[in-house]
Amino acid sequence: MKNWLDIKTKFGKAILLGVALVIFFAYADKLGYQMWSTIGGFSGEAYQTAESAYMLFFWRWAYFLIALLGIIYWNFVRKDKSEVVAVVLTPLVLLYSGLEDLFYYIFTGIPFFGTTLPWLDDNFFMGYVAKWLGFSNVTSTSLLISIALGIVVLYFTLGKLKRARW
Repeated sequence: MKNWLDIKTKFGKAILLGVALVIFFAYADKLGYQMWSTIGGFSGEAYQTAESAYMLFFWRWAYFLIALLGIIYWNFVRKDKSEVVAVVLTPLVLLYSGLEDLFYYIFTGIPFFGTTLPWLDDNFFMGYVAKWLGFSNVTSTSLLISIALGIVVLYFTLGKLKRARW
């Protein structure tokens, strides 16, 4: 069996596309940041009024694109349930471990290192990692560790799923 990380394979390309989706979500998030900044910022009336609808739209859109990636893989690449789970799991794990948030900071140019990110405390993975490390809030350090843990989990999980052949 070829190395599952080989991006020359269709599976490897699909995994890479899942990573690219997370980076695309960060870029879309940056565009949202720019939009909200032009109409009063996050403390402005427009954001306060529309936040829940905006966030609902953003996450439904993200989950739709992730599901679409799995559907496309199943219909046009290989009808292997374990590989579809791997392809869908990739962007989900990267989202929940914080990769999108790191790219958001890169794209916006907002200072990242040495910051606290309390709005991420409710994320079950990032919040748990921060508390496990002894922080009261998610910090730039705990976010980087969370991302690293997510990548390690993905590495081993994707390898097992690629070999599973359901």
